[in-house]
Amino acid sequence: MPILIVVVATLSLAPTTHTQETQAIRPAESQAHLQVEELLSTGSLSGEYDAFGRVADIALDSRGRILVADRLGPHFKVFDPSGAYLATVGRRGEGPGEFASPSVVSVGRGDSIFLGDTERGLISVFSPDYEWVRDVRISPAWQVNSMIPRPDGTLVVAAFSPGDSYPVKVLGPDGTILRRAGVSIDAPNLYGFEASLLGGRLTHTGSG
Repeated sequence: MPILIVVVATLSLAPTTHTQETQAIRPAESQAHLQVEELLSTGSLSGEYDAFGRVADIALDSRGRILVADRLGPHFKVFDPSGAYLATVGRRGEGPGEFASPSVVSVGRGDSIFLGDTERGLISVFSPDYEWVRDVRISPAWQVNSMIPRPDGTLVVAAFSPGDSYPVKVLGPDGTILRRAGVSIDAPNLYGFEASLLGGRLTHTGSG
């Protein structure tokens, strides 16, 4: 199951005549173009080190390394910026650095690696050299979709669980919920795919 990384760009709009009134530019009038270019493809269906079971999430660190969370591994794999295989980290189990079903991967300060395992109800933290550092306990009921480690040591998590009102949680280093935010969700009977969609996807821009 190869991983495809692409760049998507919208090109410039056609010149328009300016008036004193502000007018909306509709897609049919804009003459905008969309180009998709393959930059890198890595992974295989049957390779000894680069075959994937079920890719759950992908992240890039500051060195350009590609981190791939594989639910069926269960582990995460690391590739260099050219797509060459570097390492497989983790295995099935309940000990430090072991997983049941990793669902999301993110990179924190200094290229520390955060791997969320919803089934075990924890987020495992690894050093930039893939050494296990600690676990952060979270609710096993959460469907975690994404997370952003912050420089102050807190962790912003997008997650949904039946009966939980807010999909965004700010966690302390020990997993304590410091704040909840987001649109209130009243959907106690949703599970699986629908629930994961309600968890949302976090994006970090600037300081917000």
